[in-house]
Amino acid sequence: MKKCSHCSDRSIPGLVSPLCQYHYDVAQFGKDWADKCRADREPKDAVNPLIALVEQLTVAQRKRDAEKWCFQSAAAVFSAKPYDKNRRDLEACAGRLLVATATMDAIQDKIDAIHAKEKPCSTSSHS
Repeated sequence: MKKCSHCSDRSIPGLVSPLCQYHYDVAQFGKDWADKCRADREPKDAVNPLIALVEQLTVAQRKRDAEKWCFQSAAAVFSAKPYDKNRRDLEACAGRLLVATATMDAIQDKIDAIHAKEKPCSTSSHS
């Protein structure tokens, strides 16, 4: 696969001079048009990182819920039959639950930091 002669992006197949889509657009239509096209092609989460974080939080919550269920099941088994194997299973589930909860908390902290940077809407009183 050829690389663009201006950057390290993948070149459009079949061109005599290897150019990526962006540099081809610059050559054909100008930098302003190429910049607009590049912005349209970028993933939306690159424009708004909050979207990606909310999706990550949803996945982390599901993982935590699954680990919580595993822990509760292992605790029930251990309380009925307190054998070493059941204790090890319970400890493993507890460890995974702690990791899943910490991951979810870290993502929530990132979301909160983004919200803290946003300026609140100004309110005006109409009389």
